[in-house]
Amino acid sequence: MKSVTAIVCIPILVLIVFGLPSFLVVKERAKEAEAKEGLHTIEIAVNRYETDDSLERESKAPPNPYPHKCIPPGEFPAFLVGGTSKQDEIPSDPLLRKGYLNEYPRNPFARQTDLNPHLEGTHPERFGLQRQLMGNVMADARYARWSSATGLAGRSGDLPTYADIEFKCWDRDSDGAGPQFLPGAFYYKSSGFLSWKVATESLTKPVLPREVGQFTMGVFGGVHTKGKDTIGDEMPASPNIHPLWPWLRSQVSGSPKDVAGCPYAVQTYTTHIDQHAEFDIGNPNGIPDGTILMLFLGGKGGGVGPN
Repeated sequence: MKSVTAIVCIPILVLIVFGLPSFLVVKERAKEAEAKEGLHTIEIAVNRYETDDSLERESKAPPNPYPHKCIPPGEFPAFLVGGTSKQDEIPSDPLLRKGYLNEYPRNPFARQTDLNPHLEGTHPERFGLQRQLMGNVMADARYARWSSATGLAGRSGDLPTYADIEFKCWDRDSDGAGPQFLPGAFYYKSSGFLSWKVATESLTKPVLPREVGQFTMGVFGGVHTKGKDTIGDEMPASPNIHPLWPWLRSQVSGSPKDVAGCPYAVQTYTTHIDQHAEFDIGNPNGIPDGTILMLFLGGKGGGVGPN
């Protein structure tokens, strides 16, 4: 009887040893596919926001003597936070506040019984009341507060945006996950034209672009996925007099040494009127970030490291 039991158990153990890892990988890939779909949902809302802003600008503009010209471009959201509109206070997130989303897509990696320990104590404005929604983990010191009267965001305002909460979401460790790697979370960072007139100011505090003309966003895969290398250290554009820091970093301390978590490469352009900085999408530094999908609009998207 014992020999029969052993004969039955051995194949089962073999299936467990060799089949379980494959099953877990397939399960993780399915969750990654759902996370990618969630990022596309957010992208659609961002583009609708820009389209409506463009139409609003056109409606307020004086009569156009050149009807063949296209509609003036609108602005993209300056920042995103995540979460849900079903909360006590008015959401700071532009997509929630203006009704483009009622809540952000569900994070397929987040379960009530298995919450990421790094989410404990975080504001529900970012990951939802149960911390199960996709949230933006790329902090933005430029848009720390917003005005309930005007809706504009920046360094001042009567309400916090929660956009400046820092998570170390870049540079995966060799064993899989970084210190605050959050599978299924996303990042979003806007940018726009910066003139050298703000170069001196940019040394000590965040500076805002004239208009938000481009964005990049990405979503992170599971702990077994190295993903693409899309995020590195922020570098200044270097004119002859002062360096121009665009403050596209994800570190919010303001220290000259804390410039990590930047998804853009800075480019410098000179015209007969002005010297200014614009940005290319992707800023690889040789360390995978776990990014499984990167989307962008505006700028060039060649700066993405290999898988």
